[in-house]
Amino acid sequence: MTPTERVLTLRRALWLFLVVPLALWQVVMWSGHTIDDAGITFAYVDTWLHGGGLAFRPGDAPVEAYTNALWLGVLTPFAAVGLDLEVVSKVLGFLFAGIAAVLAYRIALRLDARRPWAALVGPLVIWGAPLFGFWVLSGLENGLFAMLVVLAVQRAMGDADRVGTLRSYWPTAIVHCSILMTRPDGILYVLALQGWTFVRAVEARASGSVGREEGIVPATLPPRRERLRAWALRAALGAGLYLVYFLIRYAYFHQVLPNSFIAKSPAQSGGIHVFDLDGPGWSYVRSGIDAYALTAPLLIALVAGLASRRTRTVAGLVLLCYLVGLLFPLVTGGDWMFEWRFLSLGFPLVGLLLAIGTVALADLVEGALARWGRSLSRWSAAVGHGAAVVVLLALALHVAGPWEARAEEREKKVNITVSDLAQRGDFYQYVAELAGIHTPLVADADAGGITWKRPVSFLDLGKLGDLSLARHYPKTYGYLRDYVFHEVRPQFIHLHGAWYDYKLQDMTEWEAMYAPISRSHTTRYAHVFEANMVAVAPFTVAGPVASLPLASGWDGAAPVAGGRRASWPGLEVQATVGDLHHAPGQRSTWGLVARASGPRRLPASAWVMRCDAIGVGAEAEPEDAAADAVVGPPAPAGARPRRSVRRRPRSRRRPR
Repeated sequence: MTPTERVLTLRRALWLFLVVPLALWQVVMWSGHTIDDAGITFAYVDTWLHGGGLAFRPGDAPVEAYTNALWLGVLTPFAAVGLDLEVVSKVLGFLFAGIAAVLAYRIALRLDARRPWAALVGPLVIWGAPLFGFWVLSGLENGLFAMLVVLAVQRAMGDADRVGTLRSYWPTAIVHCSILMTRPDGILYVLALQGWTFVRAVEARASGSVGREEGIVPATLPPRRERLRAWALRAALGAGLYLVYFLIRYAYFHQVLPNSFIAKSPAQSGGIHVFDLDGPGWSYVRSGIDAYALTAPLLIALVAGLASRRTRTVAGLVLLCYLVGLLFPLVTGGDWMFEWRFLSLGFPLVGLLLAIGTVALADLVEGALARWGRSLSRWSAAVGHGAAVVVLLALALHVAGPWEARAEEREKKVNITVSDLAQRGDFYQYVAELAGIHTPLVADADAGGITWKRPVSFLDLGKLGDLSLARHYPKTYGYLRDYVFHEVRPQFIHLHGAWYDYKLQDMTEWEAMYAPISRSHTTRYAHVFEANMVAVAPFTVAGPVASLPLASGWDGAAPVAGGRRASWPGLEVQATVGDLHHAPGQRSTWGLVARASGPRRLPASAWVMRCDAIGVGAEAEPEDAAADAVVGPPAPAGARPRRSVRRRPRSRRRPR
């Protein structure tokens, strides 16, 4: 076996026995969780394929509630052939993230091909952090974005000094345009890459004295004018591609900025506080870096990377891209979700920086030994290899504890998922079926799991999918009152967390027009549904005495038995959800309380409906039920007799 073959065998063994097990561990840990924001993309893909355009539900007006147009386009062909989007998004995210790790490894290996141990730091850090794997396997665009950013860095390493035909400029232009279409903060990375490439094209000397040592430019550089011309053509091609996409988007949505940009703009959350070191943005960034024990390793890697002539140029490029990526959470104030989603987008650059720092440390150690004398120079290469291994082991010991703690924390408590919201959507549909409403209108702030594959109409209190709320809130609460309670009038309103700031629960219409339920519909995911408040609009039960249709169980596979309908001549009856309690292992009952909508008083037999226990079979009648029963009007011939139940008090306390 030749020396080259031995090196290649060593590299494959390192990947097989170190990197691949880490990646598979991430799959095992997080593949069961699909974050609800991914459901927004899934719902848009599904509506688009069914001819409803780019909207949450067919029939809705087109509105740009998503922020990942390229990811939506990537998923669409797979959905068109009937594949499950949850599975497809995770497989593609994993593959794209794997490519990002390979690219980071190749960049570090290009700096020093003699030390695969040093280059291996990149993929080990990338796949070892729960921060990265958790979001890559969440169904979101993180894997695609990570791959594009690392690929753009690799392209930029040679673009500053590369002069060729127009055809050779297209790859970089396509990569930059793809970054812009994948995430809104992609423009920060593109501007940083273009700026760095421009400066390098201007400053690089024609002698090529810096090229061979850094391993990124040829020995003889083209003239400065040709380099600048090549830079301008690459930038123009990328801008032209994005302009085509922008014009198509504007012609479809008739908006310069996406509605998601307006809905989530910092102006609606208190403004921009980049220079407030105690503000939410800086706290978000610091907490994420400290939780993963990365402060010291990053500082050491940066000092070493910038001190070594072999690595300083590439280290400066990667550092610039990472810092501009941090501007997004600093401006927006971070994210409410667990595990620092915005920091995960640039995490492959963290792995690349640590790999570059390891290469630089090994190079500095070897250079120092070589300068000390001929007797030590023979050992300089071996000591350099040893230094890379020592750095790798020290890094592993330093971060092992915090990273294991992060994995345990996320395993116990994850973000709100598509399945969580699907249960909430089933709850809405269950009550709507009892009321005879085929497609209920729901006002909620979590859109993905409710709109994807759920037959509901949706008023997005999160503002992403609603043009009116995005433009008017929080300017006037009077508009919010008229819009929600009088113009739209959804059958269900669900409030939690920051959406209590809408003050809907304090408006008179909340109790006058709705029946509040103080508890949320399930406690199985208590960490998701804490401090929830649901309001249900009263609905009418009319027609002869008859059996309610079976409604699909929202908390189990078995259908849930309904109840009965009843009416009295000339009297319209309204039934509203009176109370709901459910916890795993406990029997749970629905009570739908009847109220007269007209001037006539409701008869004593006002209980028109009783629902059996949810998912656990019918609940036995209380022993004294007969004493409380009141005989109602005679039932039509052939109708099933109406079961008598206790009459529940009609008064309600306002939920706190």
